[in-house]
Amino acid sequence: MRQSLYLVGQVAVLAALGLNIQDVSALERSGLQLNNGHQYLRLNITNKGGIVELLDTNTRQVDGESTFNGMTLEEGVNIALEKIRFGYATSATAGGETDPTLLRYSNLYDDVPAVLANADLVITQQGKDILSVPVRNLLVGSKSERTAGAVDAYESDVIRVLRSKTPVKISLRFPKGASIGNAANHFIELHLIGAATARKG
Repeated sequence: MRQSLYLVGQVAVLAALGLNIQDVSALERSGLQLNNGHQYLRLNITNKGGIVELLDTNTRQVDGESTFNGMTLEEGVNIALEKIRFGYATSATAGGETDPTLLRYSNLYDDVPAVLANADLVITQQGKDILSVPVRNLLVGSKSERTAGAVDAYESDVIRVLRSKTPVKISLRFPKGASIGNAANHFIELHLIGAATARKG
């Protein structure tokens, strides 16, 4: 199953670029190569509500924190959204951890505050919603015994492709009038996983 999903992702990401997976010479001329794509970000959402933009022009690529620079993927990087993994972590307001890279994240439904589980994750590119999904659909009911992200990630029924050098908006849309509050520090992580292209070195 995993192999067939990966091949579907390969076809999707190349088709979005007008390339045919069977036309090896066209792929070679494009200067691109196929690989396993994995984009992620981790950030503090304490006291946030309404529509929360998870990427902005100040987002920087920092090991363990984000693979994004600003709101765009690097030149030549296009990724088929085959799997999405969402995680949540918390720490005490006073004396608790404030670095999002030093926390352990959970995607268990019971570990996530109701207001966050009832929010929507929306990914937009070129003014169109690429993906809109309730956060609760990204969560799981029990711990997986396998590698995190391998089997406990949300799999999109329709594969969409995020394009290189085109601004991406990733938003959390909380229920009207609700916020996650500041009684504790709240953090999220988001992993976008799928077949991808990269510019040859």
